[in-house]
Amino acid sequence: MAVSCDDGVAAEMFSASRDGDISRLRSLVDGRLKDEVRSLVACKTNGASSLIMACRNGHAAVVSFLVTRCHADIEQTGSVTFDGEVLYLVVVSARDW
Repeated sequence: MAVSCDDGVAAEMFSASRDGDISRLRSLVDGRLKDEVRSLVACKTNGASSLIMACRNGHAAVVSFLVTRCHADIEQTGSVTFDGEVLYLVVVSARDW
């Protein structure tokens, strides 16, 4: 099944990641194929992916879930707006978190 970043599921994943709602993330990915989940987690909203937002907001459990269960790209870049300034972020993998 093809996945579009414009569908509601990608937006829900982004919001759940931003808000630290891991149970919502689980319900969104359960039953989906690995490639479908990987495509959804790669979608960006205003320059930031679900992983970037989870990192930005300090949601360590969500970050772990996105990397291990959703196969999020750990070497991606993105941007977020913080206090009116655009910050450019790079997610870097640590082997033993």
